[in-house]
Amino acid sequence: MHYSRRLSLWTLCAAVLWWSWMPLPGVLGAAVSHVTCKAGNDWMKNDLGQDPCVVYAYLSATCSTSANWTVDPLSGDPRATYNPPSGQLINQCQCTTVLYSLLQACSTCQACSTLSWSAWSSPCPSNYIGKTYPYAIPSGTQIPGWAYLDVTASGDGLGWNETAAEQYALSGSTSLEPASQQKTHSGPNIGLIVGVVVGVIGGTVLLVLLWLWWCAHRGARRQRELSLYSVDADGQRVTYAPGYAGPTTVNGRQIGRPMTLAQGHSYNGVPPLPPVNGAASPGRRRTGFLRPGSYDWRNSQFVQSLHSWRGSRGG
Repeated sequence: MHYSRRLSLWTLCAAVLWWSWMPLPGVLGAAVSHVTCKAGNDWMKNDLGQDPCVVYAYLSATCSTSANWTVDPLSGDPRATYNPPSGQLINQCQCTTVLYSLLQACSTCQACSTLSWSAWSSPCPSNYIGKTYPYAIPSGTQIPGWAYLDVTASGDGLGWNETAAEQYALSGSTSLEPASQQKTHSGPNIGLIVGVVVGVIGGTVLLVLLWLWWCAHRGARRQRELSLYSVDADGQRVTYAPGYAGPTTVNGRQIGRPMTLAQGHSYNGVPPLPPVNGAASPGRRRTGFLRPGSYDWRNSQFVQSLHSWRGSRGG
């Protein structure tokens, strides 16, 4: 029973940990880029000095179920491209022209090829396709203005255009940036705040569960200790010393009968002597301490019983 209760507590603690660490939409975990852009592509960087590969990692991590995203370099083959989204990667972030343009720029800065917008967006449902970023821009990054250039059929129709993007970047214009996303990176990250609050609540619940488990474990240990007690003929609770099996009856008399201790006390010494002067007085506790001169060892019941037992063996 105690094992099943302990197992249930540990299962509940594991569930709380999983829930408190589970990422939420809009909460950024880790955004990493292992790409090194070649020289001559500084115009692609945003106002924070980040290349398009880093910005793409930031924006993708926010929409990822794991809240993490890593951008690896291409193989170096000039014909290499990044694959369009598939499976769980098909989301409202990857299906926007903003992330498409950033990733094609990341491929271009490695001297590799790009995909057309139609090839990139073909796996995306129509309600996922957009021309702006669907969430607040994560703290720590900024979307460069050229990433908002129209690459759909209503634009040039061919996809990301390096020449058009470079001209827009060098012009210093900000006309393409949506008003709702301009300087958004400087504001508070609501998703991050929510994530911190959820983590604190989850941690508090975990501490409470651990405290309850400790209390239950302590109570079970005390119950095991209480099981070592016995009850004497007077209805009093007594404790035998470790290794002591209880009183032995010889010729109708008990030898080694333990004294009665006050309720709630334990005895950790050697097997106790018989009570002093018989039973304890009503309303008074029996103890194992003797006043000097108050006990005659030679005439004690214990010694007399021992002599009788030895005499019976000798006979």
